[in-house]
Amino acid sequence: MDQMLNAGDGILQEHGGQGHARQQPPPETRAHLKDPETSGSSPSFEAWKDGLARAIGMAKAVGLSEETISRVATWLGSLLAERVDPANREQRLLQELWRVGDDQEHQALARMMAKLVQAETRPAARH
Repeated sequence: MDQMLNAGDGILQEHGGQGHARQQPPPETRAHLKDPETSGSSPSFEAWKDGLARAIGMAKAVGLSEETISRVATWLGSLLAERVDPANREQRLLQELWRVGDDQEHQALARMMAKLVQAETRPAARH
């Protein structure tokens, strides 16, 4: 569990937050947010998803259950939504969804994000 929480701290630190106060995204990310012509996800969102995938991988490696991983992901989502300014439009959308959701929806969103990053890190199935 400590490793998972440390991984969560790593995600916060990689993306400008220490969990204490709202942080502004770096200038290059703010410029990206202002560009309406930008398509696809931003490099910082890809890095955020990579960090999340690493944290989930570590949690599984130390034997944490899916339920425990989900609880930690929900806790981390609340922390990020409350204390860290989003670094890009994708994180802003997640924050807005989190803010309007209830506890059950928070859990569902956390599970879906975990599922998304795990699906992206698995090798493609061959037909």
